[in-house]
Amino acid sequence: MKPAGVLRSLPVPYADDARLAEGLRAGSPQAVASAWDRFHPLVRRLLTRTLGPSDEIEDLVQDVFLTAYRRLDHLR
Repeated sequence: MKPAGVLRSLPVPYADDARLAEGLRAGSPQAVASAWDRFHPLVRRLLTRTLGPSDEIEDLVQDVFLTAYRRLDHLR
């Protein structure tokens, strides 16, 4: 059972990275959800490999995404 308030039934039309980037730049909540779903496992694995197992990994994953979203204007 999913926690209340978690949104996972959005239609996600971002099949490729270029469309995903366009959606993120446009501020689409669907693009944000798609980026999270697509990339958070990779970010988590990289952080765990680099830093080792830690209770802080989940917070660091969120920090990575917040930084990425704040810097979308630098995305090429």
